[in-house]
Amino acid sequence: MARKRLEVTLTPDEHESLSTYVAHGHKSAREINRARILLLAHDGHTDADIATVLGVSHVTIYNMRKSIITKAISLSWMSYTMSPVGAVL
Repeated sequence: MARKRLEVTLTPDEHESLSTYVAHGHKSAREINRARILLLAHDGHTDADIATVLGVSHVTIYNMRKSIITKAISLSWMSYTMSPVGAVL
């Protein structure tokens, strides 16, 4: 019996932040893939489609879905690019 897929629902602000994060600047491939997984999952793509497009494992996708749904992670892993100009990190 197949497990029920975990649905990812992002707020408009989260969606915009992730889209901006992926589109601008230099970041690690791992962080960009995490953002892309969340964006594609939010858009309703299957895990198989996401895995094929991004070249990541199904386990990686499942873990990202689970983490964002249970709020075990926040979008703070990308916060350093979103901080205000002149902010001290």
